[in-house]
This record gives sequence, structure tokens and C-alpha cells, in this order.
Amino acid sequence: DDAASLIAAEPRQRLTSLLLNGWTRLTDRGLAAIVKACPSLQVLELAWCERLTDAGVRAILDCCSDITAMRLGGCPQISGDCFTDIQSAFDSGNDGYEGQVALVRVRPNLRKLDLGECAMLRRTALRWIATCSPELTEVRIAGCIVDDEGLRALAMTPGLRLRSLDVSGCAMLCTDGGAAFTILARNQGDTLEHLDVRRVTPLCPAAISA
Repeated sequence: DDAASLIAAEPRQRLTSLLLNGWTRLTDRGLAAIVKACPSLQVLELAWCERLTDAGVRAILDCCSDITAMRLGGCPQISGDCFTDIQSAFDSGNDGYEGQVALVRVRPNLRKLDLGECAMLRRTALRWIATCSPELTEVRIAGCIVDDEGLRALAMTPGLRLRSLDVSGCAMLCTDGGAAFTILARNQGDTLEHLDVRRVTPLCPAAISA
């Protein structure tokens, strides 16, 4: 984390955007030092930083209250637990934990979130994300294991006005016959400008155009 130490060596109050994509040696500890030194960050890109975990993302959410965009695609150790406050609730491996909504931490400023290709992302993650970030306009979860219930929760979030949604390659979607996508079309159709559903099968076109 030598490079991270250089960034965090002194406070950088005016820094609002930081792109660290591909920093494969960046650890949670290094990231925590960076965000503590840069509390005004609004845009942070960390795609393919393979050593980062949910602990690192928690540090972002705790230190950068003005964060509006996070790119975390391709970080294989991120599960989505970072959007909650209590880790012990998930140690049984049960994604259907009853109290998960009550544990979600609210981050209302977040507008853009990329979690594509995060291989460990829990199928319930969309439910947590929808609850904690009601102002989201762009979401990318391509290639992740997310379910129809999560998509439904995202689509039905009060006040949400999605403009872009990428769920391409999410193989667990559409097990409900397309009902979640029908709800998405009805609730978000007025604002949704980009919808990527490639490799989501079987998806009936009528479900999107309903």
C-alpha cells in the first residue's frame, strides 16, 4: 500500500474524484487511509481492485458522506454486506435473514453504483441497496447472482427514478416468469433510458413492454 500511503499522507479536503481502477495491491487498510484523508470524495472508482472486501467499502460509506458514485465492478470479495451495519447476521450463510432491512445503513446521496462481475455478491444485495440508496439513478450488477425479489425491491423503492440498469448475465433473474421485470417496466418505465438484459433467459419481451 505504498502508493495509497502517499495519497493519504496529508489531508486532501478539496479532492472530489479519485480513480484507482486496477490497483490490484490496494487493501482495505490502504483504502481506509485514503478515504479518511479525502472526506469530500464524491466519485470513487475501484474496479478490479481484487483485494478489497466489504470492510473497505464500509470505510468509504463511513468517511465520505457526499459520495455520489462508486465503481466497484470486478472486486471478487465484495458481497454487499457493506450496505448493512451488522456482520454477524450473515455468518450462517443464510441470505434470507429476516432482519436484513432493519439493519441497512442509509446513504441517500449515492446516485451511481457499479457492482458488476462481483462474484461473491449476495442474491439479496439489491434489496439492501434499494433500501439504503433511494436516490439511485444508475445501477450496474452485470454477471452477478441476484434474484427477482431484489429486482422487485429496487423497482418498487419509493421515489426511485432509475435512468440506467444493467443486469446482463444475471442468470438467477426471471425465475418468476418475468413478473419482476413487469413491475420494473411499470414503476420505472417513465425514467428508464438504458436497460441491459442480455443473457437473461428466459425473458419474455412482453414482460418489459408491459
